[in-house]
Amino acid sequence: MRPGGIFSIDIAMADGQEVPNLGCFLEVIPMERLVWTSMLFPGYRPAVFDDIPITAIITMETVGAGTRYIFTALHRDEADLEQNKATGFQQGTEIAVDQFVEHVIAMREISRIEDYHSRTRRQLHALVRRRPFRCDSSWRSNLPNSR
Repeated sequence: MRPGGIFSIDIAMADGQEVPNLGCFLEVIPMERLVWTSMLFPGYRPAVFDDIPITAIITMETVGAGTRYIFTALHRDEADLEQNKATGFQQGTEIAVDQFVEHVIAMREISRIEDYHSRTRRQLHALVRRRPFRCDSSWRSNLPNSR
């Protein structure tokens, strides 16, 4: 992600159809702010499309152990906003935010599991380094037919 870079999502419609949505990132501040618009294609090229143009602003800030996430959609005018509302834009955005939250929670759980396994491996390696492994070949003599 970088200013001028491609923003691309597929919007799933109620009838199962997927509508591609292409735009351009305007501002990218990691873990703080993302701004993109559908009014421009990547590389700041003017867009041509049949959809309602928007500029989206996402701001994020750490609050306690969580993150405050604010999504703002800017429209050209009230008519575009009302038309977007009629298409279910707000409900779709809420679904997307819920899916994003589920993804973040899943990634956090995967990270916890990976951290646990990493700590376990480090502890095991430290234990092995403290106790030199000795191979005792006398065990072979206790086995039948061992020579």
